[in-house]
Amino acid sequence: YLNWALTYASQQTITLQPGSEGKDAAINTYNPDTNWEDRDDFGAGNSSIDTVRAYIQFELSTIPAEARITDADLRLYHHSAWGSDAFTIGLYKVTGNWLENTVTWNNQPTSSSNAEYLRSIPAGSVNYWRSWDIDTLAQGWLDGTITNYGMLLMDTDESLVNTAAFFYSSDYATDTTKCPKLEIDYYIP
Repeated sequence: YLNWALTYASQQTITLQPGSEGKDAAINTYNPDTNWEDRDDFGAGNSSIDTVRAYIQFELSTIPAEARITDADLRLYHHSAWGSDAFTIGLYKVTGNWLENTVTWNNQPTSSSNAEYLRSIPAGSVNYWRSWDIDTLAQGWLDGTITNYGMLLMDTDESLVNTAAFFYSSDYATDTTKCPKLEIDYYIP
C-alpha cells in the first residue's frame, strides 16, 4: 500500500569552515622532523629538493547522526604554486590517528594506498577554489562505518612532476573566508 500523504524530506546545507581551531597540518621531506601546525598554508606536490603533503580533518558533530549525505565537497583555496606543469592531487583516506601539533614527515599516519578522489591542477592556474567530491567518505564518517582520521592530500605521482599547489589553511587569518571548508548537503530520512 502507498501512503499518498508522504512528503519529501527537506534538504539541509551546512558549511564547516573552522578558523584557527581547525585541524590541518603541512609536512615535507626537506624538514622531515618539523611540525608545521601553525602555517597559514599547506601544499601537495614536489620539487627537486622537497615533497610536500597535507593532512586535514573536519569534526562532523554538528550534523545529525541519522542524516543521509547527498553531497559533500572539500573546498580549498589554491593561492600559489611551484613549477609550471599540470598534475593531479589525490585525496587519500587517513587510517591512523595523528595530532596537528606533532605530525611530521617521519611520523605521519597510515593512509589508503589508492586515492579516494582526484583533482587535476592546471598549470599556472592559481587564485581559485579547488574541490574534491567526498560524499561516500563523509557519509562513512557520519554513520561510523569509517573512522574519521581525516584526509591526506598528495601528488598522485611524487616521482615525476616538478610542481606543487599551495592552499590556505585554517590558520590563515588575513581572510578567513578562504580557509578550508567542507560543504555538505543532507536530509533526515
